[in-house]
Amino acid sequence: MPKVKSFTRVRDAEHIISEAEGRRSREQIMLAAAAFTGVDHLKPGPVLGQITATKLYVPHDPAAATGAEVAKAFLYARAEPNAAANVRAVAHVRDCEVNGKKLFWKAGITGPQKATAEAALATNGALVRY
Repeated sequence: MPKVKSFTRVRDAEHIISEAEGRRSREQIMLAAAAFTGVDHLKPGPVLGQITATKLYVPHDPAAATGAEVAKAFLYARAEPNAAANVRAVAHVRDCEVNGKKLFWKAGITGPQKATAEAALATNGALVRY
């Protein structure tokens, strides 16, 4: 018998517990192409930061000094990065509750760094629940 590959499927908005009516929690954003080089697709749920100079969204990085060190959003739905161009996507940026166990954080993030990111998100009403 052939081996069956197992995989974990992540559905769009699977990390969302609740959001404001009328899609008020969501915003159309631009993902920076260079930040996702080598990634074929992005699952819903990564924590994102925003580069201050360009306003482009990238993976949240507590060690950055570009604006990406401040957590700003969660990717709402699957996105297809393009190494040659920035990509339009949808993110939750305000007034929502998300399941912290379904989020994707930068590898190696510490407990205090996560707490700082969650506090930054909470300033816009984006709350992480566990």
